[in-house]
Amino acid sequence: MGFSGIGFWELLLILVVVLLLFGSKRLPGIASDLGSAIRDFRRSVSSGGPAGADEAPSGRDQPQDFHTQSDRPT
Repeated sequence: MGFSGIGFWELLLILVVVLLLFGSKRLPGIASDLGSAIRDFRRSVSSGGPAGADEAPSGRDQPQDFHTQSDRPT
């Protein structure tokens, strides 16, 4: 077993499927795009601020008081 419970043969099968779907000519571009997306994600996570900190609060994060009335006695 290797990375996250995925063994060698599973990784090889995934690689073959990706090669069949995208072809060998487009694979370097896809890998480059994936790498830059991961790098940008890590950079945004490590920036410290919460996501959407520049947006106005919408009130959705505030707890709401839900009181329901019923005819049944409690």
